[in-house]
This record gives sequence, C-alpha cells and structure tokens, in this order.
Amino acid sequence: MRLPKTWFLPHNPDVLGLLRDQADTVGDLLTALAGWARGLPTGGELHTPLLVQSAERRHVLLAVREAFSTPIEAEDVFELAERLGEIADAAYMLVRESDLSRTPPDDHLTAMVLTVVTAFDMLHKALDTLPHNEAAGEADAALSTLEAAEHAYRRAIAGLETEPDPRREMRLRELYRRAEHLALAVQRLGRRTWYAVCKIS
Repeated sequence: MRLPKTWFLPHNPDVLGLLRDQADTVGDLLTALAGWARGLPTGGELHTPLLVQSAERRHVLLAVREAFSTPIEAEDVFELAERLGEIADAAYMLVRESDLSRTPPDDHLTAMVLTVVTAFDMLHKALDTLPHNEAAGEADAALSTLEAAEHAYRRAIAGLETEPDPRREMRLRELYRRAEHLALAVQRLGRRTWYAVCKIS
C-alpha cells in the first residue's frame, strides 16, 4: 500500500482564542457599565460591544462545530460562550431599563454593579488561563467575591421599605432585580469555568 506524500491535517480553529476575544469584548462592556454605575454617561459604549460580542459568540459556536478537537470539551466551550452572551445581555438590559425609567443608579445599585464587575474581571483572567488548573482557582475567587453582591442586594431591598415615593420604589426594585440577574449570569460563568477545568484535571 502506497502512503500519501502529503498528509492533510484536520481543520482545528483556535476556539479558546475566539472565546477570549468574546470575553475581551464583554469586559469592555462591563467597564462601561462600571462607569455608568459611577455616574458617567455611556452613549454607545454598551450597545456597540453588545453587537460585537454577539457576532463573536457565533464565531465561537461555528468554530466548535468545525474543530477536530478542542483543549476543553466542546460542550464547555459552547456553554462558556453562551454565558458570556448572557452577561452582556443582562448588563445592557440593566442600563436600558434605567434609561427608560429615568432612574439613575443609587448607592445600593452602584455597590452591586461594581462588585459584579470585579468578579467578572477575575473570571476574565480565568478564561485567559484555560485549560490550566489556575483557571479553577480564579473562578473560585470570583464566586466568593460575588457573595458581596448578594449582601448588597439584600440591603437594597431592605432600604426600599423606607422609600416614600411608590413609583420610585417600583423602579428601583426593578433595577435591583436586573442587577441580581447580572450577578447570577456571572455566577453561572464562574461555575462553568470551574467545572470545565475540573473535568480535565
């Protein structure tokens, strides 16, 4: 049997590189979100990265489908890309609700958002170190950081008991709820990052 003179290797796109590109874009969006929480105008600083990360998420999913093999399980790459997208969507929806209701962030909401952004920054580093074990440690630290967001949420809800304006109370409650959704989205990313590493370690 004659062997071929040239071996054709299967196409193997850099799925983790594409995932990191998406994480970079979501990081830009959350940086703008942190500025918004501190009272800075956002303009298109959230909408543009929202659209960019959506396209990048699709690129990740297509690359997973085409890849012969992946550094972590293909299902985990898919889930991480989806959860990054959930974070971007939740951040954008929070700011949109604030704009529509003309209710700027108060101290409670600012505390929640800044804690979530800090936790995401830690997860961003974890994604950069995948598939190495250090990523699991970063994910653990991020999940611990998110506990402060839960405490801030509880204080925020308790503070609504003394809000004299019922319309403002309803608007703030909705913003707190959306901030909690953002925190949960970051939490899901952290748990999946930890799980993805543990399966291959």
